[in-house]
Amino acid sequence: MSLDRRVLTLGDSLQVQPSVLYIGRLPKSFIEPALRSYLMQFGDVLRLRISRNRRTGAPKHYAFVEFADADVARIVRETMDNYLVDGRLLQVREVPKEKVHPAMWVGAGQKWRKVPADRRARVQHDKVSGQPCSCGEAPLLTLTCLSAAPPAKDGRAALARGEEAARAPGEAEGGHQEGGHRVRL
Repeated sequence: MSLDRRVLTLGDSLQVQPSVLYIGRLPKSFIEPALRSYLMQFGDVLRLRISRNRRTGAPKHYAFVEFADADVARIVRETMDNYLVDGRLLQVREVPKEKVHPAMWVGAGQKWRKVPADRRARVQHDKVSGQPCSCGEAPLLTLTCLSAAPPAKDGRAALARGEEAARAPGEAEGGHQEGGHRVRL
């Protein structure tokens, strides 16, 4: 007996087609392990993905589930549609085969980890400007570097050598011109 994601063949005469369900209005308490263990009572779950907010990681209250057998998926759809869970009426619909695409399963089966804010800001900065900042530092609140001048001498390194850091007129204390990188509030 071999398990293929497209067709599960049991013997010579019986073919079982997998089926995908959309489950909407999920409560926040239903995270991946809890939902998977709940749905395993009906039959084999091949893939499960709860959609999440990219920034906060909070669930978006809907999920996609792929069952190994279309008959099991039909039973789940009939049983769980308008089922009351934590004060919410679940909506369960079957997703047509032509609407199922590989991007639907991106991140399925993986534990969700929050991306650190500094990494998101760095990626966004590089995406907007096309290249890292000329001063070598990532901006704290702005998405693009507004300083057109080359980076000034590092004031800390100059003070360590006993020299005074050279600053251009109108230049801020952090080595950037005014209007360049903003500081944390």
